[in-house]
Amino acid sequence: MSKYNLITISFTYFFSVSLLLLTFKEQLTVFILLQNSLFFLFISYLIFKFFSTTELLKFSLASKITYIRLTISILLLTASITSSIDAAISRIFYNESAFIILALISLLLDGLDGFIARRYNDTSKFGELFDQESDNFLMFVLSISLYINKDIGLYIFLIPAYRYIFIALMTKYSWLKKTLPDSILRKSACVMTTLLMIISHEVYFNEYIFNFIINLALFIITFSFSKDIIWLYRNKYEKG
Repeated sequence: MSKYNLITISFTYFFSVSLLLLTFKEQLTVFILLQNSLFFLFISYLIFKFFSTTELLKFSLASKITYIRLTISILLLTASITSSIDAAISRIFYNESAFIILALISLLLDGLDGFIARRYNDTSKFGELFDQESDNFLMFVLSISLYINKDIGLYIFLIPAYRYIFIALMTKYSWLKKTLPDSILRKSACVMTTLLMIISHEVYFNEYIFNFIINLALFIITFSFSKDIIWLYRNKYEKG
């Protein structure tokens, strides 16, 4: 691993620990720090293991921003798990809306990394995949949070699972491998689904509003994937 990547990992880990101190405050324990660090190191290992298979020498600025927002998602994962067993942490992240604020920051950074990649013409296959997986990881963390702390059914995991169901189907149906055209609607559906999942964490929503938001999120993401699959099927005999 190059020294540039080691510096990137070290800086991002320092950011992670600083964010833990800022959010958990006096509730931060050695166990929580260790848990978050293990998540961070394991996911970082996977990222840079894959990165080493590319011809890229170091992370682009856009990928560094993606890495930072992934770190925020890891913190949210730690918060989701510990909140279920610690009322003080639950109060910080859910009653005081720290969870929503951090998730919204992560979502905003998602727009920033894409803008920077296009602005400086610094796009790559790795960067694109890294961005997509980070988006889906945030959805996965939001699903875990809703399942553990909001008493919602396992069906919520269908939202982050759609991407991998689609990838699995690609191995069986070659026409699904056709490149989809750029679509503002597809990108908007992903953002709106994530935003609705974040908003659903608001503690003052009653059960009716909460269920409406979750069902709307499921509908939007289902509609988006269905639309793409229908397009691919109709164009399966065309080249490209």
